[in-house]
Amino acid sequence: MARTRTPDLKSLLPCLALLLLFLNLVRPTLAAAGSQNPFGDDDDDAVVGGAASANPPSYECPRDNGKMYTSNGITFQLQCDKGTTANRLLSTTAQSRTGCADLCAQNLQCKSCDYRDSNKQCVLFSQYIPTVPANGVHTWFPVKDPSVQRQEQAQKPAPQQPPVQQPPVQQPPVQQPPVQQPPVQQPPVQQPPVQQPPAQQPIAAPPAPPSQQDTSSDPSVLTPSSSGSSTASLPASNPSAPQGLGKCPEGR
Repeated sequence: MARTRTPDLKSLLPCLALLLLFLNLVRPTLAAAGSQNPFGDDDDDAVVGGAASANPPSYECPRDNGKMYTSNGITFQLQCDKGTTANRLLSTTAQSRTGCADLCAQNLQCKSCDYRDSNKQCVLFSQYIPTVPANGVHTWFPVKDPSVQRQEQAQKPAPQQPPVQQPPVQQPPVQQPPVQQPPVQQPPVQQPPVQQPPAQQPIAAPPAPPSQQDTSSDPSVLTPSSSGSSTASLPASNPSAPQGLGKCPEGR
C-alpha cells in the first residue's frame, strides 16, 4: 500500500513569501485603476460626516502604505512615494497627511490629493487618473471616483432607528350614561276568587204565648181568697165623685 507523503512546510515558505510580495505589488495598481479593494477594505467601513472611528490613529509611510482612510463619506487609499499628473485644483498647506485628505473630501471638485512631508504642502487635483512614482510625495487616492462615492452615499437608505417604546397613556375612564331600560310589562296576576261564606239568615223566633193579663186591678176578675171563696174586688173610690152617693139611707 502506497504511503501518502505529507508536504514539508519548510518547502512551502518560499512560495508563500512570493505570493505575499506579488499581492503587495498588485494592490496599489488595482486601487489606482478604480477597482474595488481585493482584500475587502471597501468603503462600507466609511462613516458619513467625517467620523474617523474606523481609521487608524496615524499614518506613516512606508509602514501604512495601502491603508484606507475615510473622511466626509469619501474613502481614500494611502499610496506612499506616489504622485499624480492630473490638473491642479489648488495648493495649500495641511498639518498632517489626514488633514490633506480632509480638505479634498470637503471639496466637491477634488478627485485626489498629494501631500509632501518636507513642507506640508497639500495639492488638490480635479482629475481622477492613476498615480505615478514620486519620491517624498504621498498620494491620497480615492478607491472610487469621489462623485460616484457621494452618489452611492446619497442612495443608501437612512439607518433605521429602533422604535421608541412609549409608555401607554392612561385614559380616564369614560362615564357612560345609565341605559334606560323600558319598563317590563308584567301580566296581571290572576287572583283566585274569594269564597264568601253564605250569609246567615236570621232565625225567626217562635211566637210567644199570650201573656197573662194583670187581674190585680180589674174588679171584674175574681181572685180566690185564702179561704177559698171568691170575692169580687170593688173598684176604688173615686175622689172626684159626689159625697153621699152610693150610700143607702138609713131606715129604708
